[in-house]
Amino acid sequence: MDRLQRIGRGRLANLTPFGREFRRFCGSSAMLAHMPDHGFLDGGCLSLALAVRKWLGAGVEVRFCAGSGRLQHAVAEVVVGGHLVYLDGDGLATKADLAAKMTLLESTPGIELIDATIGQAAAAGIVDDGRSDALAAALAERFGNEPPTEAWLAGPDDVRTASAGPAP
Repeated sequence: MDRLQRIGRGRLANLTPFGREFRRFCGSSAMLAHMPDHGFLDGGCLSLALAVRKWLGAGVEVRFCAGSGRLQHAVAEVVVGGHLVYLDGDGLATKADLAAKMTLLESTPGIELIDATIGQAAAAGIVDDGRSDALAAALAERFGNEPPTEAWLAGPDDVRTASAGPAP
C-alpha cells in the first residue's frame, strides 16, 4: 500500500471511497455544528483525533506531525489490515501522504510523526476544545461502531469494497 491520497496543484484527493466519505463527513453540517468557530484543519485537529480514538477505541493513538522544531498538526493513527494509516479532516492517509500534504499544502517540509502530551500540544497552539465526545458520537452515528477493516483501504475497483466494515 503506497498511497491513499493524491496531492498536487494545491489540491488533495482521497483514493478510497472511505477516505472520500470521511473527508466529506468532516466537512458536513453534522460535524461542523460542533465546531462553530473553526474546522478540523484550522484549529480542530486535536479534537478530531481524540474523537476518532473515542469512536474506534483500543489501538488508536493520537500522533502529531512535527516540523521545523514544533508540533504542527494532530492525527489519529489507526491499524487497518496490519497497516498504519492516519485519519484527519482530509480523510485517510499513509505516512507518505501526510508528509506530502504538510510539504505541499502546509509549507512544512520534513515532518515526523511523534508522540506528545496534550500539554505539549497546547504549548504549540494545538488545543482540545472539549468537543471530542460530541464528534465521536457523530462519527459513530454515521459510520457505526465496527472496528476498521481492509475495506477502508480498498479503491473503487477493488473487490474488497464489498466486504464488511463501517459503511462509508
